Amino acid sequence: MTVPLAERSGPLAAGDARRVTGRPAARRRVPSGRLLFALPAFAFLIVFFVYPLGLLIDTSVREVSLGSAANPGNPVVGAENYRTVLAEAAFREAVPRTLIFLVGSVALQLVLGLCVALVLNERFRGIAVPRFLIYFVWLLPPVVSGAVWKYALDGTEQGAVNDALLALGLVDSPVLFLTRPGVALAAITMVTAWAGVPFVAIVLTAALKDVPGELYEAARVDGCSPWHRFRWVTLPSIAPTLSILGTLLLIYSFKAFDYIFVLTQGGPGTSTSTVPYLAYLYSFAQFDFGLGSAVGVVSVLTALVFAVPYLLQVRKEEQS
Repeated sequence: MTVPLAERSGPLAAGDARRVTGRPAARRRVPSGRLLFALPAFAFLIVFFVYPLGLLIDTSVREVSLGSAANPGNPVVGAENYRTVLAEAAFREAVPRTLIFLVGSVALQLVLGLCVALVLNERFRGIAVPRFLIYFVWLLPPVVSGAVWKYALDGTEQGAVNDALLALGLVDSPVLFLTRPGVALAAITMVTAWAGVPFVAIVLTAALKDVPGELYEAARVDGCSPWHRFRWVTLPSIAPTLSILGTLLLIYSFKAFDYIFVLTQGGPGTSTSTVPYLAYLYSFAQFDFGLGSAVGVVSVLTALVFAVPYLLQVRKEEQS
């Protein structure tokens, strides 16, 4: 009579488990030699992430400024830097301004990037030209493209955009794109979105190519219009990619610095200064590195809030 495997006991049970599962009953230990391959990654994280983050946090609780240069040791002031920053009118005004910038920039990037991706996903003669332009814009350094846009948005008739608007009769006088508070923030948002559209278009083009063609064929047979095919086939198929992409864009847009620095340097006044850009102003305009580090810590914590949904969505996609 054969005894079931679950009812066996003694030394033979472990051998039976190895024959059934192909591995020992006890979990095998990872050879220490394999951990050597992870050491470069750990070293990179420690040198370029853990150490700078620890230095940032340490500086944020100390008095580090030109006024304290003569005082050795940089005395610890605790949460005083954070209280000072939160009480500053510039910081309180920068918070809603940053939210407006984030919403406008991310929305423009997703909408325009999806429109470009739909075009790139089609097959027609000359498709290589728009693809080349998309890659060209994506590869441009932010300082270079920012300098081009600063010339184009010049508030005189010499600016390319104002010259075109005046020639078309859409405006009577040049628009002060970069020197009028409300308009300057809109210009920064538009330029940041323009720079991010190629990345969105490339990612969404890859997602569109994964949509099964049978779904579109079935929709055509059912008499669906192009809009209904887009609404009921395309959007649901690329929804996970849009969700992950939207979170990434929030993180990228939140830490935007290049275009703000090149185009307006946070001006006029502080009307285009976002919360992360204030860290630069405190540190390198007022030379108060304690306040600048406090704003930097707040920015890191905010970025982590944006990063958590991204990590959860990626893990969900991997599990599914």
